[in-house]
Amino acid sequence: FAGFAQFIAENTRRERPQRLLFCTREGDLFARAYGALAQAYPRRFQGLPAPERFEVSREATFAASLAGSTVQDMQRLWRAFPQQSLEAWALSLGLAQDPLEQACARLGVSPQAPAAQCSALLDDAPLRAEVEACRLRRRAELEAYLAAIGLPAAGSIALVDIGWRGSILDNLARLKPALQWRGHYLGLQEFLGPQPANAAKSAFGPDLNRAPQGARLFRNLPLLELLCLAPGGAVTGYSRDGSGAVCARRAADPAEDAAFHSVVKHVQDGAIAGVAAWAPEIHAQALSAAELRAPALARWEKLLAAPPRVLRHALAQHKHDERFGRGRFGTPAARRNWLQRLLH
Repeated sequence: FAGFAQFIAENTRRERPQRLLFCTREGDLFARAYGALAQAYPRRFQGLPAPERFEVSREATFAASLAGSTVQDMQRLWRAFPQQSLEAWALSLGLAQDPLEQACARLGVSPQAPAAQCSALLDDAPLRAEVEACRLRRRAELEAYLAAIGLPAAGSIALVDIGWRGSILDNLARLKPALQWRGHYLGLQEFLGPQPANAAKSAFGPDLNRAPQGARLFRNLPLLELLCLAPGGAVTGYSRDGSGAVCARRAADPAEDAAFHSVVKHVQDGAIAGVAAWAPEIHAQALSAAELRAPALARWEKLLAAPPRVLRHALAQHKHDERFGRGRFGTPAARRNWLQRLLH
């Protein structure tokens, strides 16, 4: 985390973006690491944009970024989730289930059928009208949130997130083509489609688009995401409160929040204390992110090979949020069985 914070700082000094946005939820932890590094040597961070919490998710940005409601538009989702069911597709868009079920009944298709194999459903006029209305509603919600946080109409925006393909940045870059988006990630897997011309991505850890080395560090993403978890649930969209202010809607899970407060919070507090302890030495020795990368990746690999027992227990109890894409909230049975074997 210290190396990633230094990586963010170096990129920000070089690129000079107008805003530095840390995506929820993992960005909450990364912003703490960045702040611990900055606090040790505030002069070095003078003139840089302050880190800001950015309440976004794939679910809250995907439908809003669509140019239309055609099969071609949906391919961005189906490339990432080729076996996605029609039911999961509707959930990913934020589309109500009733219109989907009615269209399936008209055409004799199961809601559990693979969406990519049932693209003719979009030729159903009533369903297509519902999808288009959903797209426009989601876009209006996101536009209202971006206006509320004062996102500029043009310029450069830096975005920080955990990874793994930068799809949130893709969505935002398509929605706001006049802005230049720069994404900084812990790690990046192979991109699945054409990248927006106004977006660029870089990773402190492995970037499989540049070199295949480091693929093994992606073999347990739920553990890495648990380690960087923040409570309160993922953002599902935006609405206005009683005063008219735009706020993020969230899908909180009590069990997930309990796991955070009982285990993950204490691990994160220890990690941030470690960043704060390392920070003066990083500044005194003028250590670069490149110099910190090798020991950081060694620590990452060690964590995956032999995660502490307390983290293994927390992961076994954790309900991995896969509502976007796979349409489920919970750990699949195969993964639960694997975790139980790991614990024993």
